[in-house]
Amino acid sequence: MSDNPKPADEKLKDEIMSFAKFKAARAGLTEEQFANIANFIPGTRATFPGLAVGYAQQPLIGTQLMPEIVAAPDGLELASFVTFGKESYLTGENDVVQINAGRKSADYAVTWTTEQLDAHAMDAPVDIRLARALATSNIDASVEALELVRSQVELSKEVAIATLVRDASKYDATGTASTVDGSGTTAWGNSGATPIETILQAKETVRSKCGMYPNTFWLSPVAFQYLRSNPEVQLSVRYAGSPSGPAAFASQEGLSNLFGMNVIVGLAISTTTPSGALSDVWGTDAGLMVVGNNNLHTPKFGATFTAAGSPKIMPPYLDRRFGAEGSMIYSYVDYYKPFITFAKAGYLWTTVGATS
Repeated sequence: MSDNPKPADEKLKDEIMSFAKFKAARAGLTEEQFANIANFIPGTRATFPGLAVGYAQQPLIGTQLMPEIVAAPDGLELASFVTFGKESYLTGENDVVQINAGRKSADYAVTWTTEQLDAHAMDAPVDIRLARALATSNIDASVEALELVRSQVELSKEVAIATLVRDASKYDATGTASTVDGSGTTAWGNSGATPIETILQAKETVRSKCGMYPNTFWLSPVAFQYLRSNPEVQLSVRYAGSPSGPAAFASQEGLSNLFGMNVIVGLAISTTTPSGALSDVWGTDAGLMVVGNNNLHTPKFGATFTAAGSPKIMPPYLDRRFGAEGSMIYSYVDYYKPFITFAKAGYLWTTVGATS
């Protein structure tokens, strides 16, 4: 036997202590129920077999365009971020150093911006009788209810990001404008439209303003369908097929190769009432943007600032006002707010998915 005992797994210890404290605070909650609730922290997902018929939401793209960045500690709802100037392009300083002469110092045009995060929370009530009935089919009603409110909060985040990204007033208007009304004869659904030249010019506009080419091309579903079937685009990809799969309309991968950017299509739909009409979250618009990394100096069009420790699943409690035997209330809480951090790093076409 080795004289050096194996070190304890700190992550496992934390999980055991977390469960012990949670169960002590809520007597009667089983380990299985606790594990199911814990699965709702994004990164792990619980799934159900096809036991019902309903509507299915498509994958969301908001946080791909404006990545989530933890900008506030847990318990604090103020997020701060730094903004640099054009010092990366500065050539006015003479950096030649003579013998025994002093060196020049780099100039930094640094400013700080502080913003208030919003608290987003929803309750998921689970009727005791419903939970008991579903348990006979090995369905955890608390998990199903939490998944519903989690998806609604996440969809609200998608709508908030889309509303910000699709707002033409948020883009840079100096020099060559970074927004274009894509309706009329310039709409990509018009047979005479020339979107390839338009998109390549937009790439140059972004580079001239922020120093980088946009690396992401996002489209609404309608804009995507019109662009991929546009005669000019089809002509450019006509020889990209094979005998077993002849080229037809351009795919996302084909458009990505054609324009040299990651192509993302926003397929999410939403309604403001349970029985209301469905509409595209991303409308009929499209745009280019620089989606940056975590390097402070790297231009990035925007980000979704969050608080550490969120989202959270709050401990459930029994509310006897609802249901014959009462309902267990589960709360889902998230702190976030999307921001445009560098308007020069984006380009927008409004209503470009319309026909003339």
